[in-house]
Amino acid sequence: MNLKFTIPDEHLNVGKIYIDKIAENPLPPAYRAVEYLQSTGTQYINTGLRFDVSDYSYEVDCVLDNENNNQMFGMRYNYDHAVTVWGGKYDLCDSSSSIVETTISAGERCVFTIDKPSKNITAVSGSTVFSHTFTGDFSPGSSVYPVILFAYWTSWSDTLSGYGKGKIYSFKFYKGGELVMELIPCVRKSDDKPGMYDIVRQTFLTNSGTGEFLTNEEAV
Repeated sequence: MNLKFTIPDEHLNVGKIYIDKIAENPLPPAYRAVEYLQSTGTQYINTGLRFDVSDYSYEVDCVLDNENNNQMFGMRYNYDHAVTVWGGKYDLCDSSSSIVETTISAGERCVFTIDKPSKNITAVSGSTVFSHTFTGDFSPGSSVYPVILFAYWTSWSDTLSGYGKGKIYSFKFYKGGELVMELIPCVRKSDDKPGMYDIVRQTFLTNSGTGEFLTNEEAV
């Protein structure tokens, strides 16, 4: 017996949306994606990555609260590839301590792209695009210390400071043009632990500081 069914278009559309949503979510079933990970000023993520090659770049989608010296990411020294806040604007810094003020206000969501080979840093917030190429040194002082999110290394020290207050929506890191880390904010379902899942290395990174990260607790 051959049976034929007619499925209404609206049901087909719902099914397609559901399938597309599954395809968009690269997280394992044990994790629930959220829009962002938010630090209150004492939490941070240790990526374990090091600037140990000459050809690297990274991208951070984030919002920094409007507080002077509020820094979301960087590496060994205060001015190595850092993005910080001063005077209500996002500032870009290189390892020669050169500081350039962007046209983008702190508190606005912004995507920063830092490219080592070109010495170029770009910042995009909505229709506003800011770009700057540094002429001085643009390399880390050392690859001993790992890249940190939501904080930075104190100059000439092995301690962290400058803890950032704000949100990170995503983080991508490339070496030699190859994606080696892509972090997605999420919550581990078994214990509601917030963190970031690296879909490249398939690892879950959690808070290495004190207190706990905040999320919007709404599945993306």
